[in-house]
Amino acid sequence: MNGVVRLVSWNLAYGKPGRYKRIENRRRQWALLGALAPDLALLQECRPSDLDLHAPAWMADEYRCVGTLRPGWRLCTSILVHQAFHVEPLEHASLGEAERRWLGYAPGCTAAAALTVGSLELAVASVHALAGKVDVGTEVTLAEHERIRRTGLDRAIYNDLLAAALEPWVAGRHFIVGGDWNDSPLFDALYPKGAYGVAGSSTEFYERRKHAGWFDAMRKFHDTEIRTYLEKNAAPYELDRVFTDSQTYRKLLGCHVLDDVTVTGLSDHAPLVIEFTN
Repeated sequence: MNGVVRLVSWNLAYGKPGRYKRIENRRRQWALLGALAPDLALLQECRPSDLDLHAPAWMADEYRCVGTLRPGWRLCTSILVHQAFHVEPLEHASLGEAERRWLGYAPGCTAAAALTVGSLELAVASVHALAGKVDVGTEVTLAEHERIRRTGLDRAIYNDLLAAALEPWVAGRHFIVGGDWNDSPLFDALYPKGAYGVAGSSTEFYERRKHAGWFDAMRKFHDTEIRTYLEKNAAPYELDRVFTDSQTYRKLLGCHVLDDVTVTGLSDHAPLVIEFTN
């Protein structure tokens, strides 16, 4: 590596009905990933086996995937990692008892690993937060909902749960946690009662990330929301975000969205491209 790390975050939309599942579209997605030449890619709604089956042949020699399909799964969340990195996938057994249960409640929604290249050490997680509330039960108790839910809501949302599960793991480390959070402060502007029946609840999610010491990479370069959700009839939501610790944030060189015509037909989400010094 030349002192600059390039990261891509992208929801490949395999879970969406229609053309995004077609083999030719998946080949084009992976060809674009190869052309972007990331050191890391946080992928959601993907099929990691496509690295061997549908990506340009050279990519399988230069990359590996952390987070793979389990038997019976159609899609999952994954991290595409250049072979230059030493990779230690996160073992859920190393987490606290509650965090293990929470991640187990949403299998396939996160992929995480400790990565090392040269002197750079990073805790990295790719996240796909489902849209909706989390059930109350043995996996996430009522008391735990009370602790992690947003003000005025009766239960936590999936993004609340996944962020709370990863917070202790990244605490005190250089980290990157990003992906499709399925939430946007623009929800609060468009819906008087918010997306979940409480005004301001989506804004509160991102305010809580700030208070936890999670820095939004896009906000360093853009004050207002940048559209990442490309569904034709949807508002210009920025559902896809990458958070870092304060030191990595200071090293950011750029963060932008690829939304030109060569990309918009490949997924209902645009890729984010981030660069930082190592």
